[in-house]
Amino acid sequence: MDWTFVVFKNSYYVAGFGVHWIRNFISPPPKDKIIIRSHNESFFLWPMAYIGLAFALVSLLDGGRLAVVPSNTTVETITFKGAEHKALVLPAGSTDNLESPKLHITHSKSLGTFYLIFLFIFINIAFNKLKGIFWWFFYSLLLLGGIILWQFGWLDNITNYVAGLDIRLSAGFYFFFSFLLLLNFLLRIHLLDYLTLEWAEFSPGQIRICENFGEGVTVKDAAGLHFERDKSDWTRWLVGFGMGDLIIKTGGAIPETIRLRNVTNIDHKVGQIDKLLRAREIIQTVSDVEQEKTNAG
Repeated sequence: MDWTFVVFKNSYYVAGFGVHWIRNFISPPPKDKIIIRSHNESFFLWPMAYIGLAFALVSLLDGGRLAVVPSNTTVETITFKGAEHKALVLPAGSTDNLESPKLHITHSKSLGTFYLIFLFIFINIAFNKLKGIFWWFFYSLLLLGGIILWQFGWLDNITNYVAGLDIRLSAGFYFFFSFLLLLNFLLRIHLLDYLTLEWAEFSPGQIRICENFGEGVTVKDAAGLHFERDKSDWTRWLVGFGMGDLIIKTGGAIPETIRLRNVTNIDHKVGQIDKLLRAREIIQTVSDVEQEKTNAG
């Protein structure tokens, strides 16, 4: 295989897509075209960016600082300039170069614990899809388990244990990780999802489908199209701005089924597509009637 040709070909596709994206950004598609795009599962992690920013703000306002000291350091009461102060006393013979504490961190030992719990929840929402009856079963089981733990008094023990965990994260961590999540979110919805996932463009009379970037676009007749909405995972629907999967079934001699994953605001977009295709049918009907009148005359 000529790798030079492969690199050149893929670079050509990426450059062409960049021009297409900039053109669409400056001049959006006309109203008689509707573009539907899939989104990656990492889309559902966007709330963690704002939770992290909120926790970073709490850490800054709390006023705490983190001192990095060697092991066996103790807190002692010393007299300095005629007043008693508590000080960190390093072990004898320590050669560490200490600096004044600068890292912003909260005094609360539970803030980091709750952050990791939120992160665990949203990772499961993003990458573990529950559909239909399994969604209801899982959350019903979760609710029932919480009621049982509360009834037998075990919930307080678990809460005290979690609150007793000492997980501390600096404000810098919250800010930087939130920045990475926001950057990933913006790159995904504005660039990477365009390059790596499926999309479909609806226009009167036809539908253009691209399932794999760089492998061309398939054009199909819009006649006989059938749509299904899969939004059975309600947690994803809430976090993803009305997100669901759009299933397109084409007509013709060789019918196909195309699934566009994680489509935002799916109900509104399906309504737009339906109006667009209905308008095309009305225009076609009027044209047929006029043609019949012309032939009769």
